[in-house]
Amino acid sequence: MDPIVSLHYYAPVCAVINAFIIPFTEGLEPFYALHKVGLLVLFTNAGMAFALNVSCLFRGFAELMDRSLLSSSSRLDQV
Repeated sequence: MDPIVSLHYYAPVCAVINAFIIPFTEGLEPFYALHKVGLLVLFTNAGMAFALNVSCLFRGFAELMDRSLLSSSSRLDQV
């Protein structure tokens, strides 16, 4: 499963679990302070998390290309 698909499946589950645990551990104050944080901060945080996930995806793709190029060049050396 690639990182984007895993984020698609795991993020909502983690959000629901956190929403149920937070009132028992920290009270309802985080929910009351949500409007103080603002949409800009929330969307910036989500955008950065998405960008980090995409960068991991490209890193895996680059590693795959590196290995395939190395193996194909070593085969050409043997000829």
